[in-house]
This record gives sequence, structure tokens and C-alpha cells, in this order.
Amino acid sequence: MESVEDTDILRLQILSQPPSAQELNVGFHKVMRNTMYKWAKGKGFDINPVTFNANIFWLRGQGMKISERMVAVLIFVRRPRPRGDEGAKGTAAVTTVQEEPPSKGIIRSPKAGGGTTESWFECQVGEMILLHSGERVLLREDAGKDRDICFYCIAHRTI
Repeated sequence: MESVEDTDILRLQILSQPPSAQELNVGFHKVMRNTMYKWAKGKGFDINPVTFNANIFWLRGQGMKISERMVAVLIFVRRPRPRGDEGAKGTAAVTTVQEEPPSKGIIRSPKAGGGTTESWFECQVGEMILLHSGERVLLREDAGKDRDICFYCIAHRTI
């Protein structure tokens, strides 16, 4: 995958991910592997069974593009939040659960005869989208203060 501008996207590599993210990767492949293979065959290509890339991305600016001969599943997760003053001066940290606003973005897809087409999306935590070769995920300008997207990305090479 390529980022449009490196300053617009932060990546948490697999070795730095919490155990819950690693479990998501394993669980996803156990549950969705056959579904993904059938989908790819229906589109006329095969997916390499080895995961090419599994990362958590926090998209805060322009967007990112899926490289040629790739397919990527994006699973939307909670956005990172500042930790605050947890446990300072011997006090117990207080945790509050806040409602996560939807992730708003655009999928820009290349057309066969040139040019592009755009589809808008609005996803909640846990929802997934599938991107393939040449598609780009971008932030929507109308997203207001919640103009960022955080997702777990599982990418495969196509063969």
C-alpha cells in the first residue's frame, strides 16, 4: 500500500499491536478465508494465502492507495485518544466509554477507460470494506472535527 503523504497516516506495525489486534487477524482468517477466496474467484483472480500486511492505520489527512495486485480488508476500529493523567499522585484512573462517531470517507476507484469514480461511506466500529488494486480511501471534507479514520488493514497479494 502507498500513502499519499507520509505525514497524513500513522501505522502501528504488527509487532507493536496489542494482543487483541493479533487475535483479530487470526480470527478473521479463520472465519473469512474461504469467503475471500470465493469472492476473488468470482472476480477472476486468486488471493495469495499468505498475509502480505496486517497493520493498524490512523488516517488523518489526504488518504492512501492500494497498490497494484493487492486486495485489502479494512475493519474500522476506535480512534486513538489522549490518555490524560491516569493514575497520577496515587489516584485511580477513571475510564469512561464514549460513543465513537462514524468514520466518514470516500473510496476512489479507477475506471477501465480512464478517470475515476467515487463512492461515499460512513462506517461504525467493526464494519468492513474491501479495496482492491488502485483504489484509494480518502477522508471526507464534511466530517468536521472527526475528520480521521482508524482501521485494521489485512492485505493480500493477488495472483
